[in-house]
Amino acid sequence: MLHFNDVMFQKVERYFFLSTFCRIREVGAISRRLTQEEFEKKFYMKYSAGFKVVGCYKNAQTPVDVQCTKCGYIISHTPNHYDKGTSKCPVCNINGDTHKTILGVNDMWSTHPYVAQWLGDPNDGYIYRINTLKELDFVCPNCHKHRNIRPNGLKNGFVCCYCSNGIKYPNKFMANVLKSCNVAFRTEFHFKDSNYKYDFYFNYNNRNYLIEMDGGYGHGNVDTPNATMDEQILIDKAKDELAYKNNYILIRIDCNYDRIENRYDYISNNISKSILGNLFILTESIFKEANTIAQQNDLLKFVNSWNNGVKSYDEFFKVLNVNHRSTVRSYAKRAIELQLLNISYDDFLKQIRLASNNKLAQSKGFPVLCEQTNEVFYSISEAERKMGVSSLRSYFHNNNTYCGKLSDGTKLTWRIINKEEYQKYISNINQDLK
Repeated sequence: MLHFNDVMFQKVERYFFLSTFCRIREVGAISRRLTQEEFEKKFYMKYSAGFKVVGCYKNAQTPVDVQCTKCGYIISHTPNHYDKGTSKCPVCNINGDTHKTILGVNDMWSTHPYVAQWLGDPNDGYIYRINTLKELDFVCPNCHKHRNIRPNGLKNGFVCCYCSNGIKYPNKFMANVLKSCNVAFRTEFHFKDSNYKYDFYFNYNNRNYLIEMDGGYGHGNVDTPNATMDEQILIDKAKDELAYKNNYILIRIDCNYDRIENRYDYISNNISKSILGNLFILTESIFKEANTIAQQNDLLKFVNSWNNGVKSYDEFFKVLNVNHRSTVRSYAKRAIELQLLNISYDDFLKQIRLASNNKLAQSKGFPVLCEQTNEVFYSISEAERKMGVSSLRSYFHNNNTYCGKLSDGTKLTWRIINKEEYQKYISNINQDLK
């Protein structure tokens, strides 16, 4: 048993007295109400900039108003909340971690009305902020199709997977096909912890499917700045294996139509022959609608360009970012069918041929005139091809008496004309076609 002598007892007694006295002093310091000056001094130690105290301090549990020095918005929290040093202005910190929607302050209609105008339900613009993680229903202002996406992705403009110019034609085509089949899909899908992206993902009958629209750029077709042809093949193989590993069915659609006359026929046929042809009823009307909407923005660009004086194939190649005359002609056919162009298709072909030949005449070759038919050609080669004659160069070089004959036996003579004469001829024909 432990025995205390008088000295030990006095030490213990003194220890308990001092510890109790210190606790009493500490509690008293905490419970003492701060003055306004003391509160502000403590506040500005936590928030050296950004806020100004405008309210009166009462106690640690009563909210105090402070004003944002940047936008003037007033927030109100308890002093204990300010002590954490994490208070932020909900207006100036819209893209930060403020989670509360304040009507008239950080709701979508107040901060980004140009995004809110595309909402399927305008009331969502008063309920959600621009940086909400919730996917909301938006309607494309061009093709009017609905899509669930996060509003933050539309801050730089509406990019529609169905019709926007920034999306490749095959991807827009497939998006519209899936939409017509009532398939809910996601674009730019990737697995967790993987950087590989797939063009489309959808679930059908409890099976997961991925779609890759394999165009002519990449996929082992041509070296690119990002990967050689061999590297592209390895990437595709790795994506195939990753899909298989995760029990996803990967569908690859050949969209390499670079040397194909009609890209619509090429892609629609390849889709029909794929697994998708077994999953869904893919009709001609579905494909035609998909083609129309996929080209809608480009179609309007084509019409506006034509009305503004763009008439040659080369000019349209630059405007539409295409490289086939058949593509330009398909735009014209569709625009005329929809009565967007007030011209017959035959007259369109005449005008674009003349304009294209005129471009060539101005840049290369020697325009020539057939004196019997009064027709002009932008080059000797075109005259030989169109009139079915040969050795026209020898005719000029050797000063021959004629070159070629008409069906009635009339001998043809030729004359080289200057580019100004050719230009005048083209202008006169265009006037006649109007």
